[in-house]
Amino acid sequence: MYKASDRAGQGPVKRAVRLVDAYLNLSGHNTYTFDSCIERAPFNFPASSFLRSYDKKLSMLDGLRLRRIKKAMTDAAVNKRVYHLWWHPHNFGKDTARNIEFFRKIAEHYIALKKAHDFRSLNMGELSQLAESHRGAKPRVVPCEATSPGV
Repeated sequence: MYKASDRAGQGPVKRAVRLVDAYLNLSGHNTYTFDSCIERAPFNFPASSFLRSYDKKLSMLDGLRLRRIKKAMTDAAVNKRVYHLWWHPHNFGKDTARNIEFFRKIAEHYIALKKAHDFRSLNMGELSQLAESHRGAKPRVVPCEATSPGV
């Protein structure tokens, strides 16, 4: 049977691959140069990864999920690229304490990258303002991690 979700590109195989990719690096680090994101308006800051919320059934794999995110963040920091960790606060509504604890580990890694590589964290509004300020000027590479909490 053909479902509407399959028409939208959300079929079971694609969803399974995305799930595995959240834990194991199947698709690469998915980081981007700042220049490539601001080539034309509207700006395109593709998601590097979605911060999946805690799932009791998959909790034994959380170490892999955290390592996957940290390695991509490190790649972005070292290579002065954009890493867009996509999430919204409502994603943490269930199992809030576990989700915040997981995010705390990401934040600690961010702090280490900031100290070592001047990695920057910007929300989507700040990132868009930075992109707008470079409009018409020769773009330069800007290291940043863009998160989108509620934006």
